[in-house]
Amino acid sequence: MNYTGKGVSEAINSFYEYWTIEDAEKVIALCLNNPVNMSMKEFFEYCTACGGNWGAMLLSGIEKLRPEVYEAIPNKIAESGGEAFALICNIIYLLRIGDEE
Repeated sequence: MNYTGKGVSEAINSFYEYWTIEDAEKVIALCLNNPVNMSMKEFFEYCTACGGNWGAMLLSGIEKLRPEVYEAIPNKIAESGGEAFALICNIIYLLRIGDEE
């Protein structure tokens, strides 16, 4: 994954599109101020398989590694429809998971 300013901006903007300003800013600050900095392979070791539900599986890893970020994610993420998975992936991006060379 290539971590760039443009990618960060796009991730941040996606939160503002679907969440309140307060929710978006809280998640963004928590991610940027305490990134995980690990490979996807390492991250998956913290994830729990959830019967084919990839979003729930990725959230389980976030919960284990950064419970404060998990708690800040709005409960209405499920109401984001098809964008819910993309929002979860953007959280992972801001946490610098998968940012290996």
